[in-house]
Amino acid sequence: NDATSIAPLPQARLGYFNLHGLVDAVEWYGQSDPENTSAKASSKDMIDGQPAVTSIDYPVAVRPQDIQGSSSPDIIFTEACYGTHIIGKKVDEALSLKFLQAGCQAVAGSTCTSYGSVTAPLIAADFLGHAFWNYLRQGCPAGEALRRAKIALAREMHQRQGYLDGE
Repeated sequence: NDATSIAPLPQARLGYFNLHGLVDAVEWYGQSDPENTSAKASSKDMIDGQPAVTSIDYPVAVRPQDIQGSSSPDIIFTEACYGTHIIGKKVDEALSLKFLQAGCQAVAGSTCTSYGSVTAPLIAADFLGHAFWNYLRQGCPAGEALRRAKIALAREMHQRQGYLDGE
């Protein structure tokens, strides 16, 4: 896909987005394969006279224009940093708001930084997401599933290491 084409998201009941986000960016970003040593985008790359925001390392994965009509999942969990940061933002400036406008019933995500595991065991957002989906599968409404997942995360981190991370 080039930067100007629109590729609507496929229909899905549930959406899990383990992506990157920035506080002042509308898009969520993917991540390239660290084993891929092909040419990287340089700071000389320009779009409309401005330095390109993305590179081959972090390509744009989801944009507001990708969410059209009924293309929104019913429930979303995103691990994108700032994935649900909406203060002072309009619908087209926050993917979480765009999903809700398109009919999503619940979006769970971070209003600040978010991180997960590189290796087992699951930690942080990865653990939270796994617990969220498990509680949802057990029949909990999305808000209750998130509340229980937060409690499970706190309990597990206290058991493993005796404290919660500052993040």
